[in-house]
Amino acid sequence: MISVFRLPDWVYHLLTTSVWFIVPWSWFYCIYYLLFNKLFDTLPIIPFYLKPHPILFSYALLELSFSIYYFYQSELAQRRLQAFSHPPHLLNTCLERVSKSGLNRSTPDESLKAVDWALSKFQDFNLSFPSSLTPSSSSPSSSDQSSSSFSVHSIDNQNLPYKSDVLLEEPLSFEDPRAVDLRAHQVIWFGNCEWDEIWHDNMLEWLAWTVSGMHLHELDTTTEGQTILKALQPTLKVFENRAGSRFPLGYNPQLRNKVMRLTLDPIKVTAHPLALYAFTNITSWSVKQLMISRGFVEAQCVNRSNGLLYLIRKPPGWDELPVETRTLPFVFIHGLGIGLVQYTRFLNYLSNSTWARSRPIMILLQPSISLSFFDSRHLQSPSKPEMMLDMTEALRQQNFDQTGFELLGHSNGTMIAAWLINSMPNLIKRVCLIDPVCFCLWEGNVCHNFLYAEPRPGFERLLRYFVATELGIAKYLHRHFDWAANILWVDEIPNFQDPKKCKVFLAGKDVILNPMRIRRYLTESGMAENQYVNDTKGGLTVVWDDAHGQIMVEDGPAFKELINWLESD
Repeated sequence: MISVFRLPDWVYHLLTTSVWFIVPWSWFYCIYYLLFNKLFDTLPIIPFYLKPHPILFSYALLELSFSIYYFYQSELAQRRLQAFSHPPHLLNTCLERVSKSGLNRSTPDESLKAVDWALSKFQDFNLSFPSSLTPSSSSPSSSDQSSSSFSVHSIDNQNLPYKSDVLLEEPLSFEDPRAVDLRAHQVIWFGNCEWDEIWHDNMLEWLAWTVSGMHLHELDTTTEGQTILKALQPTLKVFENRAGSRFPLGYNPQLRNKVMRLTLDPIKVTAHPLALYAFTNITSWSVKQLMISRGFVEAQCVNRSNGLLYLIRKPPGWDELPVETRTLPFVFIHGLGIGLVQYTRFLNYLSNSTWARSRPIMILLQPSISLSFFDSRHLQSPSKPEMMLDMTEALRQQNFDQTGFELLGHSNGTMIAAWLINSMPNLIKRVCLIDPVCFCLWEGNVCHNFLYAEPRPGFERLLRYFVATELGIAKYLHRHFDWAANILWVDEIPNFQDPKKCKVFLAGKDVILNPMRIRRYLTESGMAENQYVNDTKGGLTVVWDDAHGQIMVEDGPAFKELINWLESD
């Protein structure tokens, strides 16, 4: 059987070009019809294929009108949103964990102390972001807005007894493999430039975005902003210590348009035809109706307008059983693409298998990342607080809060899974993460590969056109992607070292995330890796010949291993 992930490049190119060409064709055909229709009526003989047809003109006019509306919505999507709101400890925890990531490889004590000293200086500022520093949002939708203030302080408020004049003289050496490793991956955020091209203020510019979601010059124009800039200096020292190198003073203008700052950069949107949305929405609706015919019911959270939609099916009498005798519910969170359509094989298993029919099954529906243009939620991605309120309501309504549940997230769905793991770890009994983009987000591979890098011909170009530059998905990634909240640290997963409780699948030929980096991070953190097919001793399985998404889409050995793991509870 031919894999859809291994077709010749020309097939992907033909499919992408054919769909893309519909929009420019519609403009050309409308102009052609208006200019030459009456002229051809005066000619005695004209080939039928040259004469404009009213039906084709009607369709072309519809596509043309839709493209204008699409462009208008794309321009609205460019508007900046207010900064994300975080618990006081979150950013500090992220910075500390990122700075110490990888240092357990024979780390000199003095280098760790230098990192601790700089972090303690950052904590001492105890910052809060006033409203005057928050960019105003002109978005017409209130759901696009979130609170703009947060503070950063020490988790335990202790003052580390390290002196800068001693400890900052002991950074990692320039040749230290850990310093080389950090430099090689930090440059991804700067367009894969050379390390010596990153100057002091370029790094501050990037740090200003990571901490505040704002431009460096916005911080530099107010007293409050100056305070924030002072707090960033120790953080910059952390990176210098880890890199074994000092940044040259000043600002390198050659990097002005290269640094990746996801929520500040322009959204890259490509025109998509109405016909594509009609096809994907009809197929998605058909798959949903098929699931409903197999016993699922569509439900919606009501704590807010446009609340979370999900499909739910329970075995008869499950709610009436004693809690300790109930089978564990299962929650599935899909990734970017065309929604449920791309998961038909897995959905068929959830519909018909004995294992699935013996327990409640919940499937989250996410129109904002599913090409669901005609859904009111298409451009209204829920924030983490909104999603957690929805999930709390859904779990309570379905009585999952009484038993806990099993969780499976794929690709972007692993970030929603990360939110659940952080918010309600006691309820999550087993976790499976497939193509997990939630790990190692601080290294920039996901953002660069999926949104910024020039896609290679073939499958990568298909992904870029149909997924990454689609209006709803592009807006979600560029305006609603909260990197600090989306990061999952493996030790936050309950029982992550138990292969029966935690399972991670990586695709060796993944073009979105960096499977080798994530593999190293997980194994260094204590997760055992399986050494052969159907090995059950480890929680990590790397499918070396698979692409991103292939594990879930095709009926290969990895899919069978997934099913075996699910049924082993």
